[in-house]
Amino acid sequence: MIKGRIYFGGSIKVKIMKIISVVFVLVLLTFSSVCFGAGAINMSFNTSARFDAMGGAGVAAPWGTDTNHWANPALLAFRPGLNYLKFRSELAAGLADDIVITNEELTLGNYGVTFLLARGPVEGNYLDLGTQRGTDENGVPTGTFNPHMQTESWGVGVDVVRLLDHMHNHGDKSWSRYATFALGFTRHSFEDELAPDNALQDRIGGSASGTSSDKGFVLRVTPVRIDDPAGWNNNGFIGLTAGAAFGYSLKSDTDEFIVHVDSDQGDPFPRAYVKGWSVHLSLPLAPNFRDRPTTGLERLITHAIDPFFSFTFSEQLIEPGYLWDPDQGSYIYEHDTSGVRKESGDGWEIGVANIFFLRRGHVEAEYGQIDGNTAGWGINLQAGKMGGFRYDHARVPQATGLPDVTRDGWSIWVCPREIFN
Repeated sequence: MIKGRIYFGGSIKVKIMKIISVVFVLVLLTFSSVCFGAGAINMSFNTSARFDAMGGAGVAAPWGTDTNHWANPALLAFRPGLNYLKFRSELAAGLADDIVITNEELTLGNYGVTFLLARGPVEGNYLDLGTQRGTDENGVPTGTFNPHMQTESWGVGVDVVRLLDHMHNHGDKSWSRYATFALGFTRHSFEDELAPDNALQDRIGGSASGTSSDKGFVLRVTPVRIDDPAGWNNNGFIGLTAGAAFGYSLKSDTDEFIVHVDSDQGDPFPRAYVKGWSVHLSLPLAPNFRDRPTTGLERLITHAIDPFFSFTFSEQLIEPGYLWDPDQGSYIYEHDTSGVRKESGDGWEIGVANIFFLRRGHVEAEYGQIDGNTAGWGINLQAGKMGGFRYDHARVPQATGLPDVTRDGWSIWVCPREIFN
């Protein structure tokens, strides 16, 4: 059952309702299974092109400066410096090219504490359902309007172990080099506008709003860390690190329901339980080699291409946190462990010289008729560790019989601590 209800008051019957119902079906075909039957479907949409290319499996991947806080807010803690990110994706390729979702956010982090701002001038998550034309019950045009959904957010992630390292000035003896534990929280304010004001007799408009929050944690261990292998004059060129991580999050946690004007019942937020694990292998430049250059340009280059090689594999499982109660005739917030509406994904990433990244994955959501491969790539250009620019591209499947959709993201970041050191 796919439910995407839009309600209009009074006795007015408008074609707008049919148009938006079709749009909702098209959008639902591109979303993860957790959004079926839920409102605020824009909040079900992964806004990381990097992890979209890896089957969406980002809940337990703390490696890199572009971690996926959509899957797990604890991963905010691993974003250093001032980071501006922008994401864009088509949703119904070949069916409705003007349905687009974007995400814009700003993060600021240092010493394992990172704050997220995605509200106000930094737009947050915005689902544009295209320009629609409405008519009244007599077929008279009522003009055009732009139905949309928007979610603004703020949040914080804290790497507890790294913060303690800083407070105790552990330096090279830091605990976080071998194990770390992070917690995260994000708060979301949702609103939509799915019909023009004049679609209702009482002129209230077809809008709704609500609030929810995400909570999560991630545990990372790095039992293998060889920084200074034997090599040239007992001063090696490349080291070795290997580790693993486990992550868990509860998304859209709330007791509220989304209720439109004159609706007979509310739609739940897309509450979901997300868990997963990952493994990571890298060949970092040995510190003595990386820091050996005496000129600024050479030092910028050696820091920019570190690690020289990396490999990450990640898996993820999403289960809905709401279900239909036939006795009550409505949805209730309850963990659905039946497996009928679960979504699973896995994928890998190879990085070369911290510049070029190749990604592949697989995603499966039987309830949404999605079962296919994902793919993508990324480019990262850095000025040492002072700042940089990255671009990521992904291709992901829709429901069976529909073409793949493309997703793109880019970010600019600077690290003031490195600049002024």
